[in-house]
Amino acid sequence: MGERTGSRVFQWVWSYVVTMTG
Repeated sequence: MGERTGSRVFQWVWSYVVTMTG
């Protein structure tokens, strides 16, 4: 688990949040 994985997870979560709020 490195910064790349964290960044990828962050993007996935952000996309999910945008879908829920949008």
